[in-house]
Amino acid sequence: MDAMDPSVGCIGLYCGRTKLDEYNYSDCGSCLRGFRVDGNGVCVECVERPEFYDWLYITFMAFILVIIEWYLTEECVKRRQLTVDVLVLHSVVLVENTLSLVISLLVTEPFGSLQLNTCPPKRLSDFYTFFFNPSPDYKTTIYCTQEAVFPLYSMIFIFYAISLLLLLCRPLYLRLMSLVLRLLSSNDFLHDLLNDSNITKTIYLTLYVIPGLSFIHALFCGLIYYSFPYIIIIGSIISVAIHMASQLDQRPSKLLKSLFQKKNCLIIVCHWFVHMYGIISLTQLKNPTLHLPLLCLAPIPTFFYILTAKFTDPNKLHVE
Repeated sequence: MDAMDPSVGCIGLYCGRTKLDEYNYSDCGSCLRGFRVDGNGVCVECVERPEFYDWLYITFMAFILVIIEWYLTEECVKRRQLTVDVLVLHSVVLVENTLSLVISLLVTEPFGSLQLNTCPPKRLSDFYTFFFNPSPDYKTTIYCTQEAVFPLYSMIFIFYAISLLLLLCRPLYLRLMSLVLRLLSSNDFLHDLLNDSNITKTIYLTLYVIPGLSFIHALFCGLIYYSFPYIIIIGSIISVAIHMASQLDQRPSKLLKSLFQKKNCLIIVCHWFVHMYGIISLTQLKNPTLHLPLLCLAPIPTFFYILTAKFTDPNKLHVE
């Protein structure tokens, strides 16, 4: 192929020519990081700003780790009531992952800015360029694998790497917090908690979760990108049903009363916010007059469960 003439197109969906100088172009191949092939077969720089949907996706990929860590903390620590030490742990998880997300934005082009330069996804295949390397003679393969959705693919890995680093540092700064509390006050509620083996267990479990999420992202990032609003909505409905089913007394009056218990109320309200996030992601609030009232639908799964629980109570089933 003529390396001087960009008008000579490249075969393959993602093969392009990189501009070397004002007149010269490279042979057809993969574009550099931060570039993507345009309709003319030339690699152009990613300079567009992320759309609202892209920000929602990035936030979702970050917040899913927060939710899993909160769940692991609850399962390992096992406090029936909402206690200060558990609130501190949940706050630490939230601060850690928020900090990881901010750092990820700062180290992604343009460096030092919370803004992003992106190449917006146009189709599902943009996330899987590895499968679209052309073979013109069915023998030789032209490798044009690249990040066509820069930086929506690589940035998530950066986020997980930073989260892993902060997770490994968690025992250190928790003990530092405990030391400061001991110096300032006799009420060191973190001291016993830090000596609890369950706290170490949550860290060990998260050490498995982060690589697992990274693996899922590597394989299913495109599918997740286009379906995460539905994942959020369906997941929140299932999760709130499981939580309500865990209540010992399934009478509607008792279930309704349980909503006003501190810990239970916080969990339910979090479910509602997650459901609202799913609605916002699905509609993108393109028509605020129509879509904003839909946020009021978030509590419906909770109250629907309360109203129908008596019809699904196994103790009331009669086998003839």
